[in-house]
Amino acid sequence: MRNFLVFLWSYMLTTPLVFASVVLTNTRVIYPADSKEHTIQFTNTDQFPNIVQLWIDTGDAQSTPETADGPFVVLPPVFKVNADSGQSVRIIYTGQQLPQDRESVFYLNFLVIPPKMDKAQEQNQLLIVLRNRVKLFYRPTTIDGSASKSIAKMSATLTYTKNGDPETVTLLNQSGYFISLSNLHLDFGATRYNFGPVMIAPYDELSINHYLRKESMSGNLASQNSGAVLRYAYVNDYGAHIVGSFTVNYPYEKQL
Repeated sequence: MRNFLVFLWSYMLTTPLVFASVVLTNTRVIYPADSKEHTIQFTNTDQFPNIVQLWIDTGDAQSTPETADGPFVVLPPVFKVNADSGQSVRIIYTGQQLPQDRESVFYLNFLVIPPKMDKAQEQNQLLIVLRNRVKLFYRPTTIDGSASKSIAKMSATLTYTKNGDPETVTLLNQSGYFISLSNLHLDFGATRYNFGPVMIAPYDELSINHYLRKESMSGNLASQNSGAVLRYAYVNDYGAHIVGSFTVNYPYEKQL
């Protein structure tokens, strides 16, 4: 197996790769509950046509078009998009009963398949079929407040070990919207603890008790931390990352 992987890696280094480059205009999809349908736009940035296949699931990252269980119809489910061209796709909600006091999340998958090459090309190029996966939020109109202000309804608590090191960061979402955070890290004294991206469900909490890495801080940044500072980038409806931070005076709770 190891020899095969070494061979494959060597082959990829010496063989031109053909990547399919069809992109979705947005990094997430918001489906308003009062809409009969929602339209999204794809763009092919390649100099050749591509085939795109779409389906929606409820959270299974290994889903296929045959096992797709999302309560939506995608039209068209398969299409060809020419070079430097675009394609509009309609998403239609099938009416399955969903909570009306909070968002529900689903996942839009799109598989991009490059065109089949002739035999001469196949000998010199390696095709890469890309599968992309983006979040689709079903948003009822009856949710209290607005999505842009949901971050203001989040709070955090911090517990720590007997020797004073941070142990668990718990984020509480008191809004009806999903809160997605990226570039999340905790500055605790002179040490920074880096976490991966997280998503907190509506009216739910998420406890983080492990970090990707930690690093020592120096200079003014370290000296300014009298307690714990949680820093983050909040991902809004347009996929923009809004940087923010707040102080957690452990072991007390601090409102954002």
